[in-house]
Amino acid sequence: MRFTPALALLVALTACGDTSVLISDEPYDAVEYITYDEIDHPTPALNFSLDRDARTATFEAEDGTTTTLPFAGDPEWVMGCPTQFNAQQLEHIALQGDLEVDGQVFTDPAIEAECTWPGNPEPVDLGTADGEPYLVFVPTGQVAQYLGETEAAFSR
Repeated sequence: MRFTPALALLVALTACGDTSVLISDEPYDAVEYITYDEIDHPTPALNFSLDRDARTATFEAEDGTTTTLPFAGDPEWVMGCPTQFNAQQLEHIALQGDLEVDGQVFTDPAIEAECTWPGNPEPVDLGTADGEPYLVFVPTGQVAQYLGETEAAFSR
């Protein structure tokens, strides 16, 4: 087969395609609490799940307390994780209302998918427009994998 300019263009355009990262409908557990105040905050025992039909996110604390927040609109897509040849479209779901987590109130928070790569446990972030603090969640069955990857990254 002869390598033609048309074939080269087809290969280049295929390699430059964007990928979409959806927030899963399965339950997620909190694995990190990120702040910029240089104080080590413990990660709260908190999980959440989405109900896309009802357009809600329900958060449950360790003591069984639940908070359900409605979607503020339709899910949106934000560009993230740019590389030389492509980027990822990350799902972003804005919520309405307040979510209190260990004394911290998240007013009108949003849930956003993080960048993904093969073998990644597909984390999502929950935070507010000002960007801090925020919580990192991973699917419930992937907590050990995520924490193992995080430990390995810091020990290098």
